[in-house]
Formats: sequence, structure tokens, C-alpha cells
Amino acid sequence: MRAGSGEPYAECRACAGRFSLAVLDVPTSARLEDLVWRGTRTAAVYVLTGLLAAPQAGRGADDARLALATLRRVLGPDYGPEVLTADLAAHREGSDLHVLAQLAPHVSAPGRTGLLRGLADLVLALDRSSSPDWSRLGDVATALGIAPGSARAIVEEACARARE
Repeated sequence: MRAGSGEPYAECRACAGRFSLAVLDVPTSARLEDLVWRGTRTAAVYVLTGLLAAPQAGRGADDARLALATLRRVLGPDYGPEVLTADLAAHREGSDLHVLAQLAPHVSAPGRTGLLRGLADLVLALDRSSSPDWSRLGDVATALGIAPGSARAIVEEACARARE
């Protein structure tokens, strides 16, 4: 709406308050909750798909169980084998990392780096090679707006923790 010759504004139906149109760019609580769920799930399954697709000796059902347990800690107990199977199939076809770019401005830096730390730990838990493939983690970092130097520091920190 436009108030006389003033700036355009948005009026809340619930409280009748008037706000700058910039409020329309901020997601509602429900939308933000959905973005967090989808973003976390997307990032985790994107990294996991790359790990499980890489041929590695000794890879099997234990890796899938470990991955599912890890994802359940992050995504909740309703994240079951059926959902994991569907997610893995979907991410083999491509990923919607754009949801991370939508989420990034609304999550604090510690929240974004915390997600990346968890994913780095997942890579190290499932990739038993001497030099894990960090490319998918780098894709997630880029989508979250984490600088390459910060992403490298997170990887180095995760590697140091794994050696302890």
C-alpha cells in the first residue's frame, strides 16, 4: 500500500501495523523452519551421496547404518531408511543446493560453520581413504557463503579431532 505521497508499506492483517516492504523479504517462522529442515537435509544427503558413490573397500551396510544414525541425530528420529533411500536417489540425479543459498542469510555464522563441521565429521567417519574427497563439502560451503579459507580451517580442525 502507499500512504499518500509516502513510501510504500506492508500492513499486517493481524496487528494492523505498518512496515517497510523489506519485511516481505524475511521468511516467516514456518518458512524459516522449512528452510532449515530442507537445507540441513540437502547438505547432509548431498555430501553422503558422494561418499557412498565412491568405490571403497569394505563399504557396506555398516556405512549406511552409520550414515542413518548420523542423519537422525541432526534431522530427528523420523528420518528413517525409506527417507534416506529416497533422498539418496534424488541427489544422484542432482541437488538443490540453492536452498542453502536461501537459508544462509538467516543463519548465524556459527550455525553455518557448525553444519559444515558436522558434515566434515561425517566425511571422516565414512571415508577411510588417506585423502578424503572434500569437493562436495566445498560445494556446501560455497552455497552457505562460507569463505574457502574458513572451509579449509574447518576441514583441518575435523582432521585433527579425528587423529586424537
